[in-house]
Amino acid sequence: MLAIYLQMIPDEREHEKFECVYEKYKNLMFRCAKDILGNNEDAEDAVNMAFESIAKNIAKITDVDSTGTKNYVAIIAERKAIDILRKRKSYADIGLDEAITGVEISLPDDGGLAAAIAKLNERYRSVILLHYVSGYSTKEMAKMLDMKVDSMQKVLYRAKEALRKKLEEEGISV
Repeated sequence: MLAIYLQMIPDEREHEKFECVYEKYKNLMFRCAKDILGNNEDAEDAVNMAFESIAKNIAKITDVDSTGTKNYVAIIAERKAIDILRKRKSYADIGLDEAITGVEISLPDDGGLAAAIAKLNERYRSVILLHYVSGYSTKEMAKMLDMKVDSMQKVLYRAKEALRKKLEEEGISV
């Protein structure tokens, strides 16, 4: 499969970076997808879809070993798994948030911010991490998550509001 992804990357200088991302994060991505989907076959499909997306956006990854990259690849795997879940229409039988266990958030101890982000629903958590930790613009996030830019801006606003409320509930002043 790696060879197929590499063919999607026109700049040969990016091939080595993609190979590093692939080797370093394929197991993490598989676990994220399997936690959501519950079976190996669908999880593999989700990971393949995620790697296609990463291959298209490999130039945006500057440091393979960074927390931002780890969160980015995990979020993409989660989103692709959710897409498969939606296509199966299984989410009608269970709450989508109940099916999503999420990924371990890798942020430094920050007086409760990481814990508050971890308590957000998957969609808001993903948007907060992509924007504030990984540094993606709303336009870039909209493209990655197949949304309109104005919809992404609304989701980001709601995510910030949800985070603000979580912080206040924890007694952390904002």
